[in-house]
Amino acid sequence: MPLTLPEVAESANVVFGETATLVGFTVDDGPVTAADSIPLTLVWQSLSDDIGTDYIVFVHLVDAQGQLLGQHDGVPGDGRRPTSDWLAGDYIVDPHTLTFRDPGYEGPAYIMVGLYDPSTGGRLLIENGADAFSLPVELQVIPSTP
Repeated sequence: MPLTLPEVAESANVVFGETATLVGFTVDDGPVTAADSIPLTLVWQSLSDDIGTDYIVFVHLVDAQGQLLGQHDGVPGDGRRPTSDWLAGDYIVDPHTLTFRDPGYEGPAYIMVGLYDPSTGGRLLIENGADAFSLPVELQVIPSTP
């Protein structure tokens, strides 16, 4: 149970309900093609010892209009750190690999992150009332070379 902040490329400090803070993330924001996999690492900090729900992390790739380009949903910590096991103050390293649904997509792409209850589909809200956080990164998706 790490109590020291792991290394992150970008700080975030976004609170999701009374459950967790997204403290930072690491993603390569260089040009990608829609055939590439995009590794993303989120770092969460637990706000409670008593999270009674095993929330699922969702990560969506979206275009400028918010249309879904790809996604990855999963139990935090690569399936090994369910939120019901978190203790207040713990840092959780949470890797995700994103892929595009359309291998021909070109243009900007954005990453949305959130937590939801798999039994109800209800999402945790952030401080501004939104149910997801847009990482402050714009990915440029360039044509694939044949």
